[in-house]
Amino acid sequence: VNHLYSVHLVGQEKEKLHYVFETQYLRFISNPGVRQEPESGVILVITNIKMYIMKRRSVEDFVILLTHKLEDIQKLFVGLFMQYLRIEITSQYCHILITRSHERTHKILEALEQV
Repeated sequence: VNHLYSVHLVGQEKEKLHYVFETQYLRFISNPGVRQEPESGVILVITNIKMYIMKRRSVEDFVILLTHKLEDIQKLFVGLFMQYLRIEITSQYCHILITRSHERTHKILEALEQV
């Protein structure tokens, strides 16, 4: 966690790390003509300013797949039995975090609420 934070986030708009969590990710594609990407393992990082979705290349190597300011999140949808969380940035641009766990989904929601 410290390595992840120091390499990728330090010095960017005085961000403070609040939450790091490994989960499954699926990009929501609303265009029926576009093929859906497969589910993949990612690391969700929540700071006081932004949300990052990162992919682990190796033990100490990460790549940022996407980032959004928390203020850009328009809606949060909690899935059946709190097994997943859909984060809507716009009506055409959504991210699905598949936790498969009530407890994990609840922790993500708490982290977003605290910041």
